Amino acid sequence: MGGSRPKPAFAFALIPLLVGAPGLPRARGAVPEPPEPPAPPPPGAELPALDLLGDARFLFFTGFVSARENEVEGDRFYFRDLNADFGQQVGLSGRLNLTSRDRLELRGAWLNLRGSTSYDTARVFNETEFAAGTTIETKPDWLELRGSYLRRLFELPAARSSLWFLFGIDYHYINWKFEGTLTPRLGNEPSEDFYRQTFPLPVFGLRWLLDLGPEWSFDLRGDGFRANHWRHWEDEGGPIYTSSTIADVSGTFRWQPKKRFFIEAGYLFSYYTLDEDGPEDGNHLLTRQHGPVLGLGLSW
Repeated sequence: MGGSRPKPAFAFALIPLLVGAPGLPRARGAVPEPPEPPAPPPPGAELPALDLLGDARFLFFTGFVSARENEVEGDRFYFRDLNADFGQQVGLSGRLNLTSRDRLELRGAWLNLRGSTSYDTARVFNETEFAAGTTIETKPDWLELRGSYLRRLFELPAARSSLWFLFGIDYHYINWKFEGTLTPRLGNEPSEDFYRQTFPLPVFGLRWLLDLGPEWSFDLRGDGFRANHWRHWEDEGGPIYTSSTIADVSGTFRWQPKKRFFIEAGYLFSYYTLDEDGPEDGNHLLTRQHGPVLGLGLSW
């Protein structure tokens, strides 16, 4: 009469419980279940926290510039007639990724736009008359500053991309200058300080970021704004009213072969107008710009 032994069926039923019990060793030969793969990071999350970029833009121009002073209406000077229809813009940018969803960008750029031409008849700019046949040199001072905040709205995992909202402040400093032989009939100031009538303007837009692989990405963005008949804080013989339009569209490929180094290349379309009206001045500037962009940058 001894104690009864466990039945074999009951012993075998305990094996899977003992093998899978936490803290107990697995039976030899048991294959562990593979862990679930981690979720892929959202587009842009793997970017370094800080980028510094130097870029050059090679821009084709169309449009015109004119300046009225008092009652003397100025002529329209078209960029193609001035032989100033191609310029180079050199810029420096800083980009800070606050989080995977928030990003700050700051860019300053200087535009080199030069040209020379002559007209068969006298031409007027800012109550200054250029003699017929004289060579007119175009050499404006043109600086652009822009700060932008970007916020990721949502991801598109199937397309390996994301959509972002963009808000920025854009400012153009423009001092338009001509040089040439003047007639004594009018004044002697062949320049116009457009910067005295411009505003820092807000811009709103969208950015689409596409992940093309470990080293490649594509950035497509568009933004713009229209200020219509805004009262400027400056007075020149009376109140000044300014209207201005900004519209930019760009597509840029980014290649980052090294952790600290990247190259960007793309194409840009830009539209900018400035119309100022006051008792003393009536100035107009319209530019359409497009051209390739090339940049070299460092990441941290």
